[in-house]
Amino acid sequence: MKCPKCGAQHRTYDFAWSSLGCSSCNAMVSKYEWLVQTRDARTKTSGPSVQEALTVGCTIYVTSRVNDDWLSFYYLPDEGEVQVLRGSGNVGIGRDFMLLDRAFNELFEYQVRILIVSINNVNITGEIF
Repeated sequence: MKCPKCGAQHRTYDFAWSSLGCSSCNAMVSKYEWLVQTRDARTKTSGPSVQEALTVGCTIYVTSRVNDDWLSFYYLPDEGEVQVLRGSGNVGIGRDFMLLDRAFNELFEYQVRILIVSINNVNITGEIF
């Protein structure tokens, strides 16, 4: 990963921290400010895939264009599971836990069906639920 303040590159093996100090410029940087390079040739404007974002600690939201239904996916690395919250409008309806592979498959299906999928409230794509 790369420090957003000085550009120095660092390696981390997990993201179980909220902020980290850069050993080059001594800046304390929030987890979500660090720049992360993926192994493929993706451009900066394309951003991470939904699966990559989920595994590094982002909350993935799936919302409906038809009604107020929504899903929220959050990876719990210590448990090796993904917590899925379901709701409608401002009301949570239920909670479920699933393995990471199953969550990846469900998120892939939502993307294929062209749902609104967002990472930490940043819209990625969307159409109908």
